[in-house]
Amino acid sequence: MSTTLPVTLVQDPGERDVRPNGFDLSESLVPVEQVLRGGPPKDGIAALTDPVVLTVEQADAMRDVDRVIGVAIGGMARAYPIAILNYHEIINDQLGDHAIAVTFCPLCDSAVVVDRHIGSRSIEFGVSGLLFNSNVLMYDRRVSNPSLWSQLDLRAISGPMAGTRLVPVRHDLVRWKQWIGRHPQSTVVSIRSADPDRIGRRRDYTVNPYEAYLRRPGLMFSVNPAAMVLPASDLKSLVLGVTANGKAGFVTADAFGNRASSRRFQLAGASLIVNFDPVVRQFRVTQADPAVSWTHSFRFAWQAFHPTSEALRPSREGSPNR
Repeated sequence: MSTTLPVTLVQDPGERDVRPNGFDLSESLVPVEQVLRGGPPKDGIAALTDPVVLTVEQADAMRDVDRVIGVAIGGMARAYPIAILNYHEIINDQLGDHAIAVTFCPLCDSAVVVDRHIGSRSIEFGVSGLLFNSNVLMYDRRVSNPSLWSQLDLRAISGPMAGTRLVPVRHDLVRWKQWIGRHPQSTVVSIRSADPDRIGRRRDYTVNPYEAYLRRPGLMFSVNPAAMVLPASDLKSLVLGVTANGKAGFVTADAFGNRASSRRFQLAGASLIVNFDPVVRQFRVTQADPAVSWTHSFRFAWQAFHPTSEALRPSREGSPNR
């Protein structure tokens, strides 16, 4: 019989506060009692904007095994080290004509890249210090009455832009060696992006502040109960969350027999090919129809936001075997 783990709450779920960390939740699209303080105040985790970047040759501090979120768009390629995102969670950047936000929630191991253009303006995202389903809530630092935006739900959940959806940008979550092997002309965000003048103190980015949390099977914050029916061993298993034509599913290591291979998957009439590396437990989308978008995350987080989604099985037709 599978077992589930209790969730350790850091805030009384019965608390009613329509302005946590100063944000107005009076007309929230999600239950106010499920929006929890993560600990730091607004901007207590300092999002970065217009980061300092290095060439591959200059990035001698990068190790082959370092995880990066890689973005290739408009003829440009850039890597965003998870070691930096563990401390800053959001990097507002510009790649050519493309204003993007590269985001990472350490509690969910979720990597999401979005287009920062909403209508006629460009949003600069900051970290609110609030969580929904243990997932970071972002806000627009350029307006006085900001909305809160859910990273994994890709929409604003409160404020004047409530219900507005973000457009995802395709990306990889891979090791540095693999990224530069495919993109040798890539640039990479430097730790100098967060110098003391910008964040107030120096940090040792080689230390992962979430290491103890990652080793434990339990969670720190309450989430959608639909995610808590998972066996304890599956809560923090890595999945590739997939959406297409209004439907959601996810890919697990089991779909590959825990062996290195590529498989084709179908969802709502759309197709994608995913490569799996069992050594580093890594998924990489190598081909996808235009309707497909994806997110790397822990399984509990994906299912908290997509409780009816199911594990995708490899397609029998046209599935690559390498």
